[in-house]
Amino acid sequence: MRAVCNELITRGPGDPVHWYRYVSPTPFSEELAELMWRAGCRGIDFGAESGTEEMLRALGRDFTPEDTVRAVRACRSQGIVVMLELLIGAPGETPQTARQSIEMARQSEPSCIDISLGVRGYAGTGMPRHTQERMAAGDSHGRWGRTDDNQRLVEAIADGERGA
Repeated sequence: MRAVCNELITRGPGDPVHWYRYVSPTPFSEELAELMWRAGCRGIDFGAESGTEEMLRALGRDFTPEDTVRAVRACRSQGIVVMLELLIGAPGETPQTARQSIEMARQSEPSCIDISLGVRGYAGTGMPRHTQERMAAGDSHGRWGRTDDNQRLVEAIADGERGA
C-alpha cells in the first residue's frame, strides 16, 4: 500500500484521483493513514468483523478490537471517511458478543457501519470444520445452519440495546 501511495504522490495522473480502499485493521498506522490521504484516498472500509476477541479468533482473524478502534481514529484524524463491517451471527455468536461488537463500533466513531447478519462458510475452509466440531461437541450456540431461531438472536440483541 505504501508503494502504491508513493507512486500516486510522485507520478500521479495530474488531476487528483480520489479512491476508496478495503483494508484490514492491521497493520495500520497513523503514518499510513496520512500517506493514503496524500495519495488521494478518501474512504476506507475496515473488515472489523467483530468487537470481541472471542469472535475474532473464531473467525480466524489476527487483530483485536483495539486495533480496529486505533485504525478508525487514525483515518478520522486525516479526514478519511470510514466504514466498519461487522459480521453478526457467526458460529459462537451470542447476544452479548453481538452487543459488544456494536458498542466497539460506536466507540470507534466510524462514518458508518455495515452489519451483515449471518456468515457463509465455504467447504474446505476452517469455519465449516469449526462449526461441525462445535455442534458435535453439543455446543448450545447452534444458531448456524438453521433459520428457525435467527429472529431470536436479533430480538435478543435489540432487547439488550433497549436495556430489557
